[in-house]
Amino acid sequence: MEMLFLIYVLVAVIPKAQLQNQTRTLPNRPPSIYVQPEKDIYYKVDESVELQCISDGVPAPKYNWTRNERPFDTSGNDNRMVLLQDSGTIVMNKPRPKDEGIFQCKAYNHLGVSTSININFRQAMLEDFPYGKDETITVIPGHSVTLRCTPPTSIPKAIISWHIRDPRTQATSAINLDRRITQDLEGRLYITNVKKEDHQDGKPYVCMAQNLKMRKNTFSHGYIIAPTSNSGTSDNVAPHYLWSTPHEIFGIIGQELRIKCIFGGNPTPEVHWENKTGPIPDNRRTLSLGGQQLYISKLQMTDRGSYTCYTTSAIGQRQQRNINVIVKSKPYWMEDGKPTDIERGVGEKATFICRAGGDPTPDIQWYINGVKFKDAKHVTIRDGRLIKRDDNNITLIDLRLGDAMVLQCNASNTFGYVFADFYLNVLKERPQFIKGPVKELKVAENTDVHLTCQTSGKPDPIITWFRGSQQITGGRYQIQPNGDLLIQKVVLSDAGNFTCEARNNEGFDTDWGVMIVRRSTRIEQSPKDLEVFAGTDAKFTCSGTTDFEEVSKLRVYWLKDRKEITQSNQRMTTNVQDNSLTISGTISRDSGFYTCVITNELDQQEASAILTVKDRPEPPEDVHKKRCINNTATITWTKGGFNNAPIQYFTVEYNTSVETDRWVFAATANQSANTISLGLRPGVSYSFRLLATNKIGISEPSKHSEICTTDTAKPYKNPENLRGVGDKPGYLVIEWTPMPPIDHGGRNFRYVLKISKRGNVVVDEVKTITNWRQSRFEYLSNDVYTPYNVSIQAANEHQSSTARLIPKVIYSGESKPGPSMKIDTFVVDNADLAENSATFYWSWDMNNNAQLHGKFRGFKIQFWVKGMKRITFREDEILEKDMKPRYGSMKKRSTVEYTYTVRNLLPFTIMEAQICVMNTYYVSGPSPIVSFVTKSGVPGPVENLHPVLIASNFIELTWERPELLNSPIPDEDLTNSYLKGYDVGFQTVKGLELGQMQEMDPQIIDPRVTKCVLNGLTSNKKYRVYMWARTENGRGEQSFIEITTAKSTAMDVPSFFVKNVNSTFFNLTWTMVMNKKYGTVAFVEYRIKGTSDWQQSAQQFSKSWIGVNKLHHGTSYEVRLAVTNGGKTSKGDIEVIRTTGISAAYSLGNNFAWFIGLILSVLILIALSTSIVMMYKSHQEPKRKQYTAPPRKRVQYEATGSDSDRDYPDDRHHDDAYVKDYNRGYRDDDDRYAEENQDNYYDEEKRRYEDDGYARRQPPYDEKYDDRHDDRYDNRHDERYYDRRDDRYDDRRDEKYDDRYDENYDERYDDRYDDQYDRRYSYNGDTRYSDNDKRRNQDYDRHGDRYNDENRRYSDRSDEGQYAEDESYRPYSRRNDYDRTPSYEKRPSSFTEDVDLREPAKFDADGSPIDDKPLKSPGKSSFV
Repeated sequence: MEMLFLIYVLVAVIPKAQLQNQTRTLPNRPPSIYVQPEKDIYYKVDESVELQCISDGVPAPKYNWTRNERPFDTSGNDNRMVLLQDSGTIVMNKPRPKDEGIFQCKAYNHLGVSTSININFRQAMLEDFPYGKDETITVIPGHSVTLRCTPPTSIPKAIISWHIRDPRTQATSAINLDRRITQDLEGRLYITNVKKEDHQDGKPYVCMAQNLKMRKNTFSHGYIIAPTSNSGTSDNVAPHYLWSTPHEIFGIIGQELRIKCIFGGNPTPEVHWENKTGPIPDNRRTLSLGGQQLYISKLQMTDRGSYTCYTTSAIGQRQQRNINVIVKSKPYWMEDGKPTDIERGVGEKATFICRAGGDPTPDIQWYINGVKFKDAKHVTIRDGRLIKRDDNNITLIDLRLGDAMVLQCNASNTFGYVFADFYLNVLKERPQFIKGPVKELKVAENTDVHLTCQTSGKPDPIITWFRGSQQITGGRYQIQPNGDLLIQKVVLSDAGNFTCEARNNEGFDTDWGVMIVRRSTRIEQSPKDLEVFAGTDAKFTCSGTTDFEEVSKLRVYWLKDRKEITQSNQRMTTNVQDNSLTISGTISRDSGFYTCVITNELDQQEASAILTVKDRPEPPEDVHKKRCINNTATITWTKGGFNNAPIQYFTVEYNTSVETDRWVFAATANQSANTISLGLRPGVSYSFRLLATNKIGISEPSKHSEICTTDTAKPYKNPENLRGVGDKPGYLVIEWTPMPPIDHGGRNFRYVLKISKRGNVVVDEVKTITNWRQSRFEYLSNDVYTPYNVSIQAANEHQSSTARLIPKVIYSGESKPGPSMKIDTFVVDNADLAENSATFYWSWDMNNNAQLHGKFRGFKIQFWVKGMKRITFREDEILEKDMKPRYGSMKKRSTVEYTYTVRNLLPFTIMEAQICVMNTYYVSGPSPIVSFVTKSGVPGPVENLHPVLIASNFIELTWERPELLNSPIPDEDLTNSYLKGYDVGFQTVKGLELGQMQEMDPQIIDPRVTKCVLNGLTSNKKYRVYMWARTENGRGEQSFIEITTAKSTAMDVPSFFVKNVNSTFFNLTWTMVMNKKYGTVAFVEYRIKGTSDWQQSAQQFSKSWIGVNKLHHGTSYEVRLAVTNGGKTSKGDIEVIRTTGISAAYSLGNNFAWFIGLILSVLILIALSTSIVMMYKSHQEPKRKQYTAPPRKRVQYEATGSDSDRDYPDDRHHDDAYVKDYNRGYRDDDDRYAEENQDNYYDEEKRRYEDDGYARRQPPYDEKYDDRHDDRYDNRHDERYYDRRDDRYDDRRDEKYDDRYDENYDERYDDRYDDQYDRRYSYNGDTRYSDNDKRRNQDYDRHGDRYNDENRRYSDRSDEGQYAEDESYRPYSRRNDYDRTPSYEKRPSSFTEDVDLREPAKFDADGSPIDDKPLKSPGKSSFV
């Protein structure tokens, strides 16, 4: 129904409303001026000026002007003036002096006349100062001087200031005023005490008058100040009066007021103010220029009264002046006292009130249409309908259409006036809408809504409201006096169409609007109260929801103390994501109420929280001197704000007239105190200030108190720290601590110094010292280390101090001890020599001081490297208190043998030493020199460590060996006999953090090497590289450098060739080139020709060759070399090779009978294995640790290894019977192993072979071997196998056993099992063959024909075997965090670099290298 009604309204009402709007006309209205000039207008001749006058009214008003109360016509002024159209504004193009006057604008139509205020139109001017020559004023320094300035005529009043004029350029610079150089309010300049610098090098002081309206200034003649004395000192002058504001001064309420007092004197007086209304300064009353000027902003009636300015000084009486401030007021409109426009209907009445206040009380004048009330001829006056009840009230009754008029009211007194222009309009008209209802008004529920309906019409229309077709009668709906409809607490059901009807005797009118009600906004998360420390951050959070239709308009903002926080406040930021408010670096004034406001432009919700910022306290206030008498002062104060952290205590500080810029601690007072008494020094002027302390910190200092001056008196103490300085032979040198001026107590301060030789009755010397800063006196004594009685006393104008005089014994200067003081018993303890320390012994007679020539202080041991004394000379002082006897106590013995150990010596160095006797300032001749050699220790740091080449994953380093200044062995033998090599370590650097320490492997064992390559690094990363020199005693002091590896770039692959190709192996060799273009990590990729998947060898870091084994017989392979730097990988050209032998696929068909025999053999082995398993199952055995090496290798290793750590139970030799039994045991275990694994193994291999070809589906060797065979073999055959063998061995294995066993075993075992392996496991991972075989062949001991595997370094073993044992190993190309370095401490000490780094020239049938070169000479390094 509501929708139907809305459609009806849209169709029926809108055309009617449009028709009414088209026929509306504005009612007549009297004129009213709303733009007019200021009261005072200043103009400059021939510069355009504008007098504005704009009004409104119906019909449009016309304008005229008066000047000096006479009609003024702009057309009769030589076209210099123009009256603008549609306004009353006059533009004067070239005003003349004759144009001055009092102007007034009038706007009129048939309903009345509106007038402006009176405008004082004056010509601006500034006359020049009269001409005069510069004059010189002679002044005694310390006295005051006044420079007079009589300002010239100026309209408006000129601004007066003082400047220094340069006679050469006539340029001027303003004088900075302070409490010594100041200016009174009439323009005179005062220097309260003249100083030498006031001469200004003869430049004159000039007075400048400036007129801003004229944009002009003018200067007076100059004053040159000539101080009469150039001694640099000034007279002390008591404070005296120079100038002050007149005794009585008037001030106007609301305006500012300045009063000032100037006193002369030296030191510069500080001015203070008193007033019964309260302390000065305060919020509105501030002091400047050292207290001389009191400024009161926005003067109030309470500011009236007497003000006293005063100054005090230690050398004069108090000076003061009293100033009486009289406060008056210009007229001002009282509350509801300013009359306003009134519109009434016919027959009604109108009352105008004009009420103004002021001091004195203003006079009220009424005007009608610009004519004084007594002269007005208006019709309402003639027929008696205008009633003037009093000066403030005019009432008109029984109004008629012709009664419209404009009235004026003027209230004035001596200090100014206020003026009001207003009208009465009498109307008779039908209702018209001024502001109708909003056509579509959106509101939020639970809010109060005003639907506007403001109309005009006379008589006043009666307003009726309808909701739909139903009249609104009351309740939550209330019609306001102006016609608006107030709906309280709107609900959703209030939505709909609302119609306003206005009706009077002349007719009616209607208007309508639609109200849409949305759900209210709600706050879901309110901010919480916070308490923080100043300087920290505070964060408030807030969130809310609103009506779905208004979500897009939802906005969150924050208020602080009801004022919105804007983006201009950089410390307070709002996060648009969660609407949180963050206050960075909080300060105490951030404390307050913070309000979160969530609005959708229809309504808003608020939630507030309190932020409490704990900060340092505010400084104490009102610090005053309550009493200052008898060298005691009582100070009072008022606490300042504590900023949310209670005050703990107050600190009192003082400064004095002696040091005005230095504040000194005086005392502390507890938090509840507001007064304290302090003891003072005589003859000093003090001022005091306080600081407050809480747990957050210390406040700023308070303002200082008044000056407290004490009376002069005798000094209360003498100079302290009287002492002698014996550094000058033949003189008695006396020093003391000077007494600062605060301790002088009066004028003419001096020191009185008395000197007499000890034992003499007569005083040898009396010296008076007048310079209080002097702290040293030298008396010519012509003797050595002789005692004197010395005293010093302070004195001033009141004579000597009151302190007790205590003489002190002081010795004259010392000199060098005589020859008898030389020590001849100085020796070194050779048995106690260490690598960096040596112990010495010597004898000394404590009674032998005849030629000491001073006070015995101890001994001095001097030592140095032999032959290098000038650059290695060092000294150790042994003071008397540190002397240690060699044999127990020193009692009852005059001659004692002492001992001392010198430390921090260089190891393995020839040293020399000597000893001297010391007095306070000199040493005796040295003892005979003793020589000794320190023991060898760890070396010092290597010298000049730096990179030669920095690549992306390696660096080349070079260095110089550690320095040994003077070694007991020749320098050429140091490298081999002292140094044992070098260790290199490195760690990553990221900011201030260091990564885990890693070490280069292998380290450097050749001490003659001074260059190496550190590889395996990551590109574009910062490293810290360490190097230690190493001796038999361990590592020495480290040296380190920081480098950043190069960025990863494209690399070239070195040239390579393939050799030593046999049935299962080939060797790939390349040229090792250290260049940024080559990666130092290399590996081989190979695959069977015709297949797609590449296999990868182990990665190589230091060798220039890689051997690849476990290949298939008679098979073609594609081979290529790849290099990587950790970031990028480059691969070389493909080369095709073919292994020797017959391919397994063909061999199987041609040897079918052999294959049948092999199957039968396997079945027999399975049966044997089953029987062995059954026997072992009869008893439980613990689970064994996994071991990945095949059984064959274990037998060979134990049979041939010469360095085994195993212990054997008996001494029997290994004869042939034993060898047979040993091999049979091995074969039994092998058969048992084959039986347990054959079924599963062959089933899976058969399935792989039959399913889409075996070659393509063959998994990598490591996966087949490690995952499927190692676990099962190791768990059953690892330690159990060796346990049985260990019981039968002993540790005496001779060469007969080794030779016999090696020959028998190799012939019987290798030939038979290798053939079986080739035929049965051609495509499978051989659990009995591992890269460890090749490793043993490579590491075969060439001299002893024995294997030496146990003592080899981890890195010496082949790479494949190395990584096969590491379960965490992944190929280098798949790992970005590649790290290859093992710990230095964990590697064995016995190793040979040649095994690692030299490529073998020959290989055996299995592809293992054979060395046919003799071993290098010991000590020679093959490190690259």
